[in-house]
Amino acid sequence: MAGLAEGVAGPVAMRPVDDARECRSGVYRAAGGETLVLTPTTNDGYRWRMSDGRTGALQREDGQWRSTLGWTGEPDGFTVDLANCANDALRLGPGGTPVSFARVQVQAVETSFESDGIVLAGRLLLPAGDQAAPLAVFVHGSGDYSSLEYEAYPWALAAQDVAAFIYDKRGTGASQGEYTQDFHVLAADARAALGEARRLAGARASSAGFLGISQGGWVAPLAAS
Repeated sequence: MAGLAEGVAGPVAMRPVDDARECRSGVYRAAGGETLVLTPTTNDGYRWRMSDGRTGALQREDGQWRSTLGWTGEPDGFTVDLANCANDALRLGPGGTPVSFARVQVQAVETSFESDGIVLAGRLLLPAGDQAAPLAVFVHGSGDYSSLEYEAYPWALAAQDVAAFIYDKRGTGASQGEYTQDFHVLAADARAALGEARRLAGARASSAGFLGISQGGWVAPLAAS
């Protein structure tokens, strides 16, 4: 990931950041201004999302990436070229006229932080430049997968010049602890994440708050209160 840096609070282990599946994750922009967010999926593919709401799933078949419409599994006629992880560009679009997208520079700061005696793995995404930006701490839904690996929302926020902090909830991904649905425990973890996000962002954060989706829509207000 472009602009990679590291931060750590206390003597805790750093999360590896050289995962080949994640190296393509990020924000891409076409010459005409169209923005695309690309993230891995749990079935060894990828999902692309455009700023206008269009989305599709990418799956590798016969040595090529195939795109399907939304969540339908039906071909959308898009041509796809993801190049390789060392390449900061990709091509995607209708038929024989795919559009070239160049990677948008986003600073990704990997970190680990403590909450109630366990270590959680997190990542701060900062828009390019040194200007101050609002900071959103992403509060995950109820899934038991790695938010760091699969969630697209933080990248979409960074594409709109909003700093975003994301972390693997306890018992998932690179975080310690037992997976739980206890909203109060999860709210305490979210508060710890906010503290770490503020520490890392420093003066870059003009304001800070929570953004919760699905179950996170219940956990975030608890954390804020």
